Amino acid sequence: MVNTIVICPNCGKNTPEGKFCESCGARVDVQSSCRACGAPLVPGTKFCDTCGTPVGAAGAAPPAAVPVAPYPPPIPLAPEGNHERNVPIISAPAPASGNKSMIIGGVVGIIILAIIVFLVVLPMLSSTGSAGSGTYVPGTSGSLPSTVTPTSKSCETLIFDTPSIAAMKNNPTTQRTISLSTSTYITKIGTYHWNNGKGFTPGSISLKDQNGKIYGPWYATGSPGQGGVPNAYWYADVKATLPAGKYTVVDSDPSSWSYNSETGNAGVVWLYSSASCGTGSSGQGTSGSMSPTVTPTSKSCETLIFETPSIAAVKNNPTTQRTITLSAPIYITKIGTYHWNNGKGFTPGSISLQDQSGKIYGPWYATGSPGQGGVPNAYWYATVKATVPAGKYTVVDSDPSSWSYNSETGNAGMVMIYSLTACNAG
Repeated sequence: MVNTIVICPNCGKNTPEGKFCESCGARVDVQSSCRACGAPLVPGTKFCDTCGTPVGAAGAAPPAAVPVAPYPPPIPLAPEGNHERNVPIISAPAPASGNKSMIIGGVVGIIILAIIVFLVVLPMLSSTGSAGSGTYVPGTSGSLPSTVTPTSKSCETLIFDTPSIAAMKNNPTTQRTISLSTSTYITKIGTYHWNNGKGFTPGSISLKDQNGKIYGPWYATGSPGQGGVPNAYWYADVKATLPAGKYTVVDSDPSSWSYNSETGNAGVVWLYSSASCGTGSSGQGTSGSMSPTVTPTSKSCETLIFETPSIAAVKNNPTTQRTITLSAPIYITKIGTYHWNNGKGFTPGSISLQDQSGKIYGPWYATGSPGQGGVPNAYWYATVKATVPAGKYTVVDSDPSSWSYNSETGNAGMVMIYSLTACNAG
């Protein structure tokens, strides 16, 4: 007897004719004719060859529920004929790639973040410090050694200067260099930007050594110059120790940087330190230094050293030039002229000194003070604070038409000069 092979309606596998599938145990009903059209069925077929109705349809009892695998293997083709053409072949779907991509992306992101922290953040944290506390954060290029913390006995002292009382020009034609014979703690550096009485918005100041290494830039703040010119003085805090060596001063705006022949045609510069105060060492620069200014001591005081006294009535517009002669270099604090101007005074201008070669020192811009009877701006006073070389000078007042004189003053304009040297000498 030949066993009839049927297809299990639950798992789709071939199984011998019987009540239950040998593969999954589901109930198997042998259907001999189509329940739709009544045509006889070939054993083992799933669809009626006449009408195409699935075997077991139209009232067939549902198979018993049996747990099945989630991804059954592909159904094998029937051994003969083409009656299996409409049977879908089910294959296990590929695992979803979305979650895997997210995991890989997360791991890569963590690795990149760790590299950034190691290469960027940690070096920044390790190098950050406040200037003057033992660690110095330099500018864009170069590096400085550890700073020298000033002691309680130290104080700020001018150690390099380019003094001049002559008229200034812009855009130096010679580089400004300074030389330090030993390592020196620098507190601040300054440059001068008179700029034809207009000043200039502060920028930065740097130092470049002979190897081209840049120290800084240090960003400056502005202070008024003579006559209240805004931002004429640029001062930048350094607070670091510079190694011994020769440096070129780099100003961010040379077009407004002041100079003249007295400064060696190089820009005007000041350098301050704490090292020389209380230690005896100077660190004075060796390049561009002119006649040093006289630094006032704690015992010095301002004293009138030249005047043209008179109690007689005064006139305007002197008929004789006012000259003064200095037998030795003298530190002058301020210079003044008198402008009674028939009891009206006059808006303050400037005062200069001209030597015998025609060189002009100044101009120094004056402020006004009341004269006798409260006349406004009768006294003009201009701050000098510089050492004037020995020699003969002519006083130049910006408004001789209101400058006072009389016969007691030798028909020359009235002048007052103040200094600190006479106070110390007495």
